Amino acid sequence: VLTDTLGSHVSLVSASGSNTVTGKTITWAAFPLAAGASTTRTVTVDVANPLPVGASSTTNAAEATDDGAHGDDTDPSNNTDSVLVGLGSVVDLSVDKTAPATAGPGD
Repeated sequence: VLTDTLGSHVSLVSASGSNTVTGKTITWAAFPLAAGASTTRTVTVDVANPLPVGASSTTNAAEATDDGAHGDDTDPSNNTDSVLVGLGSVVDLSVDKTAPATAGPGD
């Protein structure tokens, strides 16, 4: 079983393969994978707009759980991973207005 848990400030748009979604967790049922092989699942999200003040990243976590159907996992210590994902630049607009201290008609 493979799970991917979305972090804050993002919402799920789509996920590849047959999956179920509960809250911010996407789950793919157990699937065959030969020893030494790898697989790819793609998750697409929308970033909150506007981002809350101070928000500039989110953490995405994934976990593979051995169902034991083909024997025990020989190294369960490598079954989880997470990554800190930057959410893009933070916009900080500034306006600086200058004018004379006084103005008369036609100025």
